[in-house]
Amino acid sequence: MKKTVVCFVILLIFGHLLGIEVTEPKETNMDRLEWFKDAKLGIFIHWGIYSVNGIDESWSFYNNYIPYEDYMSQLSRFTAKKYKPHKWAKLIKNTGAQYAVLTAKHHDGVALWDTKLSNLNVIEKTPAQRDLVGPFCEALRDQDIKVGLYYSLIDWSDDRYPNFKISEKRYEDEPERWDEFVKFYQGQIEELSTQYNPDLYWFDGDWERTAEQWQAKELKEKLLQWNPNVIVNSRLQGYGDYATPEQGVPISKPESEAWELCLTMNDSWGYQPFDTNYKTPYQIIRIFIDCISKGGNLLLDIGPKADGTIPDEQVAILKELARWNKKHHEAVFESIEGISTKYTDYPTTLSKDRKTLYLFYPHLTLLDPIRIKGLVNSIENCSTVGPKGSLPCYKLGNNLFINSISSKLDPQVTVIKIQLDSEIELSDDFNYSYNCLSRDKAQNPPGSATMIGDYIDIISSEEKDDSMFKVIEVLVNRDFDYPSSSSPPEFTVKRWLFKHQEAFTNPQPGLPEGYFNGRTSLSENRDILYLYLQARPNGPLVLKGIKNKINRIRVVGTGVKLSWKVFNKLYWSDVPGIVYINLPLRASDSSCTVIAVQLDGEIELQE
Repeated sequence: MKKTVVCFVILLIFGHLLGIEVTEPKETNMDRLEWFKDAKLGIFIHWGIYSVNGIDESWSFYNNYIPYEDYMSQLSRFTAKKYKPHKWAKLIKNTGAQYAVLTAKHHDGVALWDTKLSNLNVIEKTPAQRDLVGPFCEALRDQDIKVGLYYSLIDWSDDRYPNFKISEKRYEDEPERWDEFVKFYQGQIEELSTQYNPDLYWFDGDWERTAEQWQAKELKEKLLQWNPNVIVNSRLQGYGDYATPEQGVPISKPESEAWELCLTMNDSWGYQPFDTNYKTPYQIIRIFIDCISKGGNLLLDIGPKADGTIPDEQVAILKELARWNKKHHEAVFESIEGISTKYTDYPTTLSKDRKTLYLFYPHLTLLDPIRIKGLVNSIENCSTVGPKGSLPCYKLGNNLFINSISSKLDPQVTVIKIQLDSEIELSDDFNYSYNCLSRDKAQNPPGSATMIGDYIDIISSEEKDDSMFKVIEVLVNRDFDYPSSSSPPEFTVKRWLFKHQEAFTNPQPGLPEGYFNGRTSLSENRDILYLYLQARPNGPLVLKGIKNKINRIRVVGTGVKLSWKVFNKLYWSDVPGIVYINLPLRASDSSCTVIAVQLDGEIELQE
């Protein structure tokens, strides 16, 4: 690999001199990305003068929330007097994060290092009076953490840059002035590269100009000359190495070979003391699991105060994430992308040899066996990760059923380890031998929850065959004989069906995979979404990609109204936020809870 990279850099240099366009070989690009694809977790750090007043970074003056002069007055109070980068690095290391990214310069143009190309830096303009980037890089490397630097291509404070505020521009078309700015910004990146040699560049602001105007191609070539192993995020107008969606968890895996989701803990990137809308550790862990199950990373943001300390709320979240990651290390950091959610209701990862499947179970209790459909392999063992405990499981055809995990649950999300006899083999022929038809009625009669689970499988399926209708006939019209030593289920199938009959009147197929971890269906008019939950949730239910306005959420059969909250809806984007639905334990059904999400019209989904 080293020889390949060296040869490529030589080609870049001579190709540039001769005017020949040299394209990086795909295998070389993938070699550079290997560590990133294995990283799983990174920590984003938004730190700058905006932490003094606790306001939006840069956008506060650009959007005319406050005058530019008031924004820049924060320079005089940015002290960094309690900045301890080695303490930061240790906290980051404990989470399991493999890389961290610091905002070396945001759109406001304030540099956190001793740049020689501008006096707008913390050394000359703030009481901090020292380089803040160098100690950060050193502390990370002492902990064997990869170094990432955020750099904004745009600079709203520089007179050579055309844009100043949303309502004010410096100029429209002055090529010489623009060329001077390009030399300036690329000169600052050269400073960062030669002084700190980052492993990763996290660029931002590329939307204001084209690739040609930024000279993005030339910049990428220079970056690889300075460091042949450096990688770049997607915000370089087509010359990045990996995708970087923001805030919203992707419904499906991005097309890029590698990707990360950048995410705030509350609604702010930098420190804002009055933004108390923090996600819980459960919510953040669920989002993290969504990312790694799709082969991506989570870049989780923190916003230190102006003195360099990290807010207690953020430290607490990082510590709980660290506990959970340490307990489940093999399922997280030694894994690859999992299987499609058409095979199971829950997100998964696989061991690198593809012989172990890890399933992430986010609930408190299990009312119906966990199902994995289409699994051809034989099972060698099934257990929980962490304090190991074997779990009873059985197969019917190509379907695996896992029972009784209640005594081994993690307070956030439990991880189940399924060891296979060989590399995982999946079949789209689920070979349905429905639980309620296949079990020995005399020795092991199915409970109501088990039969209901089969019924939900049928109504949520897009394709229905004769065997499925046979199951419905059995469930609705046939009573089971239970041995005298056993009591009938508290709720019979018929009683449950009657209670929830609203959901079964000409039901339509539910959501495609990726929108909800579980089974769903739609009303005949497709304006009510039904969610089926055969468990007691450990936290709020998660619903993604719904563009509609939600009018009401209620429990079917009882009418209990449920509260919900939308996180990470960006005002500048049409991507929907994440809907979190709170289901109190006392509102749950003992066999299966059905939740109706009433929409303002026929359902519209984010593609």
